[in-house]
Amino acid sequence: ATLVLDLIMIDDCGAEALAQGLSGKTTLTELFMRDSGITGVMAGSLARAFKTLTSLVCLEIGMNPVGDTGAQRLAEALIMMPRFAILGLEDSKIGAEGAGALGRSVEGMACITTVNLSSNIDLGCHGAESVARVLWSKTSLTNLALGSCHIGDTGAVSLAEGLHRMTSITSLELYGNLISCEGASALAEPLSKLISLTSLSLSSNRIGDEGATRLAVALQDVTALRSFRMSSNLIGDVGATQLVNHLRTESHSRLRLLVLTFNSCITLECRAQLRRSGPSGDYDTPDGKLLEI
Repeated sequence: ATLVLDLIMIDDCGAEALAQGLSGKTTLTELFMRDSGITGVMAGSLARAFKTLTSLVCLEIGMNPVGDTGAQRLAEALIMMPRFAILGLEDSKIGAEGAGALGRSVEGMACITTVNLSSNIDLGCHGAESVARVLWSKTSLTNLALGSCHIGDTGAVSLAEGLHRMTSITSLELYGNLISCEGASALAEPLSKLISLTSLSLSSNRIGDEGATRLAVALQDVTALRSFRMSSNLIGDVGATQLVNHLRTESHSRLRLLVLTFNSCITLECRAQLRRSGPSGDYDTPDGKLLEI
């Protein structure tokens, strides 16, 4: 069964009542409560009921100000769900402490496939380190979203160490994280080993030409890649050319979208040349390939 309560504002009394109603509902498999005004205290009340939802597979409770306290309470409940697979806690005011608690709970989940902690700007490099450390052994994980978490180069380096073991990843979101060439260079090697990766977003960082070049070389062997977003990254003609040249080969026949918009250092001449240089003479080809530059 699925219960959708998105955008329904809940107060303290409502959370207590909902917790009582949910308790023992062993047939519930999916619960959506995004943007419902749930605070850390309210998350604690709900978590007590969540511990009895032994069949729950998906919990989408993002865009609520649960904070570290609420994240810790939810983490304690998640451990009790043997089939749990999808966790959405984006934009929830979670910091490093809450991320660590959630990471430790995920560590014991055999079926986890998706973790979305995007837009938790207080998570930072220490939160990224906590998440990476506990996800090393999660061979079931396919989708990891840490966009706009301000992890910086230090967090990117920590995450790179974890990615060496997360070989089943198919989607990785690291946009808006203050990552420069240093962080991109650290990520490049493990990314080259993610042969199942289909979607990668590194937009709105500070990667530059050197970082873009290293990523281009690394991703030339990731032939499953279908979408790669690198907009707003201080990339110039050199980086853009390297990305297009390394990812437009016949071995990348599955690539459908390469986004390089809002890189103002790319000259008009280079943009025009790259648009003409796709596998069939143009990236806007009938087979759906698209270069956004």
